[in-house]
Amino acid sequence: MFTRKLLLGALMLAIGPLAARADLLVTTRASGLSIQLYSNSGALESGSSNLFGIWAESLDCLTFAQDGTVYAIGNTLGEGNLFRIPPGQKPSVSNGGGVINVPIGLGIGSGYVFVGSTNAGFSIGPQTGVLEFNAATGAFVRNALPLSTPPSPHQAESDVQVGPDGELYVSAGGVVSRYAIASTGTLTLDTQLADGNAKILFHAGSTDFYLRPLDANNAPTGTLFGHYDEDGNLLGTLQLTGAPSSVSFTSGVSSYAFGDDGILYAEVGSAPALPGLPAGNHILRFNAQTGAYIDSILNSGSNEISNLNYVPSAIAANISLVPEPASLLLLGSAIPVLYRRRRHR
Repeated sequence: MFTRKLLLGALMLAIGPLAARADLLVTTRASGLSIQLYSNSGALESGSSNLFGIWAESLDCLTFAQDGTVYAIGNTLGEGNLFRIPPGQKPSVSNGGGVINVPIGLGIGSGYVFVGSTNAGFSIGPQTGVLEFNAATGAFVRNALPLSTPPSPHQAESDVQVGPDGELYVSAGGVVSRYAIASTGTLTLDTQLADGNAKILFHAGSTDFYLRPLDANNAPTGTLFGHYDEDGNLLGTLQLTGAPSSVSFTSGVSSYAFGDDGILYAEVGSAPALPGLPAGNHILRFNAQTGAYIDSILNSGSNEISNLNYVPSAIAANISLVPEPASLLLLGSAIPVLYRRRRHR
């Protein structure tokens, strides 16, 4: 029975687009650069293989729209391209390589895609700030928050996200700010919500948000999250506890997502020299209210899962990823790795 299931799965991957209903959307380096959907218990529902061929060396950002369109930033030598993947179609690439410089953060709102573009020690790429693209076409629109825009310098973004209220949240220069997005894509500063260099997470089904503190190099400082209401008032903290000692929250790739099932999902690395989980990337589950460790639902080994997103079932049902032909798999596997940059979320 197990062999028959494997053969059936291989056949489905070979014959074309896969409609999926799942909860966790991630990128992985398995079989080249891929995007995969998993259930909230860690079962693979569908995925693309080497979806990006020779267009990108790594995938640094990932998000989705209500209609199931997936957006990702491919990065090569610090220079990024915006990929738009409608359901059942192959990716289209924008001219982002001319403007995106070391992408940090990705959000969709009011028909526009917003990308944090930071210099991060690189001089390539002419645009630094929060860049704006047309969500329907992927075309570059403008630098919506250039380098010198107050209240914070936008050469040092830590995160860019669109919240459940439809507004843009930007963590930059030690300040977290919220912007209203006009139908024309123009941004208007609403308020400064908090101080600190942080990644922004939203609690599914709520306007509350969480900030995960980062150090000066955008690396995570631990397992403590600040919990804020929509006005930026600190409500308390969430401390993750009880994870196996082999789990690393402060090195390697790490990303987090709150589900509407009361779970905080964490993608983290595990060191083989310590007791606990086997080496590799894992997706762990924590109680979203108490921070208590529940279990590990996935070990990707060396495939480097990253850019974890929680997708509500109604939207996940719309996502359909197109596997690449075997010939492109071979082409993609022959491309040398020139640059590798790990993101923290």
